[in-house]
Amino acid sequence: MAKAILGEDNLARKTESATINTTSLPEHWQDLPGLVNDPLIDEDAQVKILECVDATGSAPLCELMALLPGHPQPAKAIIRLVQLGILDIEPGLIDAQSLLHRRLDRSRIVDGNGGGDGEAPTPPSDGGTLHRLPVSRSQPEVFFANWTDRGVFRQEPALRQHGIYLALYAHKAYSGWSGCLVDRLVNSNHLLRHGFPDLVIAAVDRNNLLNETQTRVAERQLARAVQKDGVLELANPSLPSGGHVDPAAFVQADRFVREVVGTVRTAGLAFTGPKRVPASKIPEAGPVSTPLEAGTKHFSLHACGVHATAQVQSDKWVVQTGSQVRNELLPSAGSGVAQQRQELLHDGSLMPNGSHLLLTRDVAFGTASSAARFVVGTGYNAKIWRPVPQQPASAGLSY
Repeated sequence: MAKAILGEDNLARKTESATINTTSLPEHWQDLPGLVNDPLIDEDAQVKILECVDATGSAPLCELMALLPGHPQPAKAIIRLVQLGILDIEPGLIDAQSLLHRRLDRSRIVDGNGGGDGEAPTPPSDGGTLHRLPVSRSQPEVFFANWTDRGVFRQEPALRQHGIYLALYAHKAYSGWSGCLVDRLVNSNHLLRHGFPDLVIAAVDRNNLLNETQTRVAERQLARAVQKDGVLELANPSLPSGGHVDPAAFVQADRFVREVVGTVRTAGLAFTGPKRVPASKIPEAGPVSTPLEAGTKHFSLHACGVHATAQVQSDKWVVQTGSQVRNELLPSAGSGVAQQRQELLHDGSLMPNGSHLLLTRDVAFGTASSAARFVVGTGYNAKIWRPVPQQPASAGLSY
């Protein structure tokens, strides 16, 4: 058998090679893994053909035939590699210019030992279990329609789950959430309280990973995105309170909203204006000891193991950089405080510092009591703040 494959019967070579010592080969050398077991193709022909094909990714039939000058049937030998599933040839009439390339679907390659007759491989069994890996990241799907056409939302089954929405009115936007977006957007006229909407945008998680509490967080984050926009103003009477979730759940909801905003911006529907600092925030300031503007009122808070300072500017209570914030948060502080702390921890404005948290920038509040609840994490009122006497201006030196 070895002599027949090496060329004694002139199928592979016209003359037997005198340089090959067949006694040095294994007894069943033709059964070596990776070697074609066919009398038309010896090991040299296989290596030459595949080397030429791999050099450029494909090769014409005439070029491959030229590699086998002493072969009595070079075209048949090369086509045999096609029949065995090792090479593919372009469809159509086979001629000298037909291109051949490696077959990428290795499941169709016939085993060298059992496939010499060209039979197809045994099909795999349908038994066993197909495993699906769980998706760990939310993926938003965003829909929009004119207010007068909002009935089309009924046509989308995905909108029958919880999600967030944004109603656009000229230069204003209203952020909301619902446990069933279709019912909220189609069967309710609550958006007319703020005017006649031009457009309604709805977003749901395709993978349904966000729970309802995270969706309320997403509603608040969407409202904050409106506040940060350079053109839009928030139509909501107040910032949505959000919900209290762990840091990982917050990051997931925040990422979801960022992707929704990016999608809407790319489509040119909203969030296309220049960025500005929202009115609810003051730009990062220096240390507490930095001189303050004339006429600014100073306050200090000592309670629950923390110390904070604040100043009143333009009717805003501004808790200053370097102020301590109590770690513990009680329900009496309200869900809005929990949500704001999560946001500030997320962007680095609030950082853990020993037994308490530390503000790394100034943060503004609408009232003294809301500033107090944020700092001490419970329902204290405005009286907890104590005025700090201002140092009188120097009258100059006397002689």
